[in-house]
Formats: sequence, structure tokens, C-alpha cells
Amino acid sequence: MAEYDNQIPLKLQLLRIGLGAGPDALGIFTYQIEGHNTNYAAPYFCIAPANYRPDTMDILDSMQETKDAILCYGTPDDLREIMGLTPQGELDQDILESDDSEYVSLDGGWYLDGQLLSFEKIPPAASDAHAILTNEQIDLIQDCFDTQPIGDCLRKAEAIANDPRYHQTAVPDRNPLHDLLTGGWRVHLVQEGEHYGVNGNLVYGDTIGSGAPHIGERINDCQLYGHGLPLVEFYDMTKDTEQGGQFVSRYYMSTLLGMDESGTPLSDMRSFSLDGGVPSWTVAGTDLQNVTDWLNTAKETLQPAVGEEPTPAPGPEEPSTYDYQLLDRLKSDCDYYLGACVDFGMDMTAAQKNLWAGNIEAQVSKMRELYDKLPEKPDWLTMQDIDRYEHDMLTQRDGTAGQKESVSLSAEAKSARDSSRALDAHTPDASTHENQR
Repeated sequence: MAEYDNQIPLKLQLLRIGLGAGPDALGIFTYQIEGHNTNYAAPYFCIAPANYRPDTMDILDSMQETKDAILCYGTPDDLREIMGLTPQGELDQDILESDDSEYVSLDGGWYLDGQLLSFEKIPPAASDAHAILTNEQIDLIQDCFDTQPIGDCLRKAEAIANDPRYHQTAVPDRNPLHDLLTGGWRVHLVQEGEHYGVNGNLVYGDTIGSGAPHIGERINDCQLYGHGLPLVEFYDMTKDTEQGGQFVSRYYMSTLLGMDESGTPLSDMRSFSLDGGVPSWTVAGTDLQNVTDWLNTAKETLQPAVGEEPTPAPGPEEPSTYDYQLLDRLKSDCDYYLGACVDFGMDMTAAQKNLWAGNIEAQVSKMRELYDKLPEKPDWLTMQDIDRYEHDMLTQRDGTAGQKESVSLSAEAKSARDSSRALDAHTPDASTHENQR
């Protein structure tokens, strides 16, 4: 897959996220200008619907809409930097008034200072916002554009994008193998911790269970169902080639290799139907053998990483590493609620969704439960600190201090929260496939 294009201006990427239904609803296009006041070697950028093609789209109309959006949320300097536009007053008036002027006019007195040398669409993989931002950042940026005054949106979105706390949790690309291209197919591996699905809104290894006995629970589906191996995605390259092919289906690699108790491995099949309703979506012959060999090679490559002996569960007298990690996570959530959420001017009641437990009372209750449970108390948190977090967060949310008792999350509230999370994510079913594109 292509690497992210670091020449894309951050503000344009943030604007793209804020304006679209998702980070991939709008595509990013790049062009060069041959002009007097612009650097013809420098790339400039605009945005347009992701399904637009440079050879059929109205380029100037897309530039005009991008210009209007930048001026709405940003500054004239952003127009110069992102789009290479020049205001009328800085142009050569003799050239501007001549019949063969090279200047290209956009509304509002802004011009392209010369002719377009090129205009191309940046591939989705090279402009994927998930390469530089986490899911949480993208959600917060979208919230900014939904809830904040227009003049504050881009500034606050930029603060979220540059917050160093998120960069520590971003998942690097650990895919050891390039995609397989065979016949009309592209086969892609989704590693643990990587984004997938529509708009990349799912994370393999961090999802909400949709089947018994884990309905509504946050689980590591990679380890629980996938034997620690990647997901395998199939794309039809005879359709939508500019987008990397049309998504057809997705499976656990372990299922295709016959590692599950039920199911037939690809090596024992003469053909593999990805969609019974579309006869052409069948992998067979040389293509099926190529996929099988490629998956076996991938498993051998990944085996050292997934074949290690699991860490033994802590004994009855040993502190649980998970409990320490979760308590640290809950503390970080509180710090974020009292820091960034306040700084960004969020509705502090709505901002509770950024807490692990979904609300202040449940968050503090869980922190006290974990703290009491730990046989060796951490040196970075005391019970007095937890009391202070409760006091300060309630003050920010309600404007009152210490007037509410910390309570456990009720069964009804927990059920509602889990049901809400279950709508946003799911566990891939090894026996079925999803048409998500």
C-alpha cells in the first residue's frame, strides 16, 4: 500500500474530516501552477467528493468550493499555502486586463496565478487520515465542526491533531507482506491494531463483541477468534480500480488456513466462492493456489510474533498488570476531561463520552474499585487524588462541588452504553462476509 503523502497540508486534512461524513467521504486532489507569484514545483491541493475523477470532474468548481470552505473556517494565508491562490491586487494589472491573460479567476477576487500544469487525485491509501490521526482524534475533530463556532473549528481541530498524548497510541504499519495481486483479485492483510471497514472506523483487536458470551463487551477479536493472525480481505480489481478495487469479503486468516475446529481450508478446495450471488466472485485454479501459498507464507512470517507462550495469569498474591494499566487509563481520561475538553470549550456533559465508563460517576467508582483491589498501591495515584478528580470533574460538569455521591454504573445504564458501542463496531463472523464498500 502507498505511504501517506506528508505534503498534504494538515489544515486541509482537518477540513476534509470536518466537512465529510467520515475522513474518506472527500478525496484530496493535487495540482501544480505555472505562474509569476507561485512556485511551479510546489504541489497545491483541493478537496472534492471521493468518487470524482480528474478527467471528468469540474476542476474549477471543486477549487471554488474548497476556497470557500477554507475562507469560512480558516484564513487568506491558508488559501495561499494550501491552494496557491493570489488575490487580485497582487497580480500584474496589464496581464490581468489583456485578452490572453493566463490568470484563472475564482469568485471573490482570488486567482490561479497562471495555468495548471497537472491535476491528479491522491490515492486513498496515501491520503488516509488514519495514518496521522487516531480514531479518537478524528471523532473529536468531527465534534468540533459539529458543535463549535465556525471561527473556532479549525483552530481547535489543529490543537487536537497536535496533542502529543494521541501520538503515543497511534498504531504503526506492521504489515510484513505486500498485497497479493492475482488474476483480477487484490488480497490484503489487516494486522492486529490496524483500522479497517467503512471509513476505517473499526480496529482489529479492539472491538465490541456481537455474539455470545461477549455481547456488548470490549474484546480482542484478533486473539479471541483469529488465533493472533490477520484478517484477510478480498477486492475485485476489475471494478473501482482507482480506489484499490471493490471490497468483496473478509475472513480470519486462521479460518482460511483450516486452524478452526470447523471449516475447510483453502488447500482442500477446488474453488472458493466469496459471494454466492455473484458467480464472478469465485477464486479458483491458479488464483486459489496463489492465495493459499501466499497465506501460508504470511503465517510462517508472522509465526514468531504470534507463537510465543502466553504470559501466565497472575497468582492470587500477585498484582494484576491489567488492573494497573486500566487504572492508569482511567486517570488519563480524567486528565483529558479536565484539560483538553475544557480548553476546547466542549459541552462538559457531552464530553463525558470520552471517559472510559461513559460518565463521571461510573469512572470514579471504577477507579476506587481498582485502587482498593490492588495489593500494592501505585505511587502516581492516591485515594485523595481520586476524590479530587471527582470533585473537579463534577464542578466542570454541573457547576457544583462535591454534592454528588459516587455510584456504581447501574445495570440499565451499562446495558444502554454497551448497546450504543455495539452499533459502532462488530466482530467479523468467520463463516460470513461483509460487503462494506
